[in-house]
Amino acid sequence: MTALSIALLLVVLVLCTVALYSNAYRDNWAQCIGLVLLAMWSAAEIAVVMQGDVTPRAAALYLGLAAFAGGTARKVMHHHPARHDAGVSTQPGDAT
Repeated sequence: MTALSIALLLVVLVLCTVALYSNAYRDNWAQCIGLVLLAMWSAAEIAVVMQGDVTPRAAALYLGLAAFAGGTARKVMHHHPARHDAGVSTQPGDAT
């Protein structure tokens, strides 16, 4: 469970960091602060997990955060304005 927890936290850390520097994700200051804090927490939590301190409850939290971050990243990339400007279809089932 330790390796899986570290992988999930790395997903959260990377996606939060990418979102901070991406032009595709238009966010306000509160969201930026939230992304920074979540990225910092993920990095600190990896250190805790590496010591073997993982409970099933914590692992479920990591899974939820990674799923939310991944879903948000997919939605942002799917509805990115540049895709619409280039004529790329964003309808389900259409070839992209």
